[in-house]
Amino acid sequence: MNAIETDHLTKIYKKKVRALDGCSLTIPESCIFGLIGPNGAGKSTMMNIWAGILNRSDGSFSILGETVHK
Repeated sequence: MNAIETDHLTKIYKKKVRALDGCSLTIPESCIFGLIGPNGAGKSTMMNIWAGILNRSDGSFSILGETVHK
């Protein structure tokens, strides 16, 4: 089972700004993982989607095998 799995995760803000553009990622269970990248790469946006703070525009993700629908 994977801890987190995203498939084509996309976030588009009102002004047509793409914060995430089809990001796919799999993080295995019992894995130490770091999310790094340059400023504006979408790291905080992805974490906020995972936490339920932001709604995604497209794509899907699951946490511990449970698909998140919000």
